Amino acid sequence: MIMERKNSRQRTGKMDKEDKMGEKDTHNKKKKTRKVRTYIIKTQDLSKEIIERDVYTDTEEKYNRIVEAMFDFNSKVFSESHKSDYSELDVTILDECRTVVPSGYFDKNVDVKTLCEIDRTKAFTWAFTQIKEIPVFSEFDDWKHGDALLPNGNNWDNTKIEDLNLYMVQVSSSNIFFNKKYNLVYGKFLKKLIENKTDLNIICYKKPYYIHKVNYSDVVDELNQTFLSDDIE
Repeated sequence: MIMERKNSRQRTGKMDKEDKMGEKDTHNKKKKTRKVRTYIIKTQDLSKEIIERDVYTDTEEKYNRIVEAMFDFNSKVFSESHKSDYSELDVTILDECRTVVPSGYFDKNVDVKTLCEIDRTKAFTWAFTQIKEIPVFSEFDDWKHGDALLPNGNNWDNTKIEDLNLYMVQVSSSNIFFNKKYNLVYGKFLKKLIENKTDLNIICYKKPYYIHKVNYSDVVDELNQTFLSDDIE
């Protein structure tokens, strides 16, 4: 009995030693085969058609100031009461005839690396500050036929075109403003296009049920006065 217990203890000790050595070998193997993984994190943009570059910050403080300023800006611009409700027909028309900002090169032989950016965003910012009213549409607002705007012959009556009505127009040839066959345009710009003898046909139009007064110019001025960074870029 004594010999059996002794042998048993010896076998157990030997097995424990082998297990430890096995664990050590396994650990060494894991240590040798461990690979370094690199994660590339990209921000999610709502639009894939933008040509603007991202803004990078080198400190957490700058990043937090930018996020806070953007949150404050968005809260003043986007209001629940300014939101329109659209029917399925509206969504189809908005999707097919939506405005696409033209972008490209005047010369085919362009070396992009030699180009510099001038006034990247101020044109859009200025246009944004000029908005004093915004239309709000309801899904119950019907599209009306454009023939009602033809008083005599084929001449459109500018006096019947309202600034914040949304018009769907058909053009025979594209230009820098109308780059599709069917386009959406507000009456404020449609009047100028008709005055410039643009060849177009008004298919239908939609009148908003409510118009909000806004002052985006003050919102932009406040953002410009907000301290974000000492870096001029």
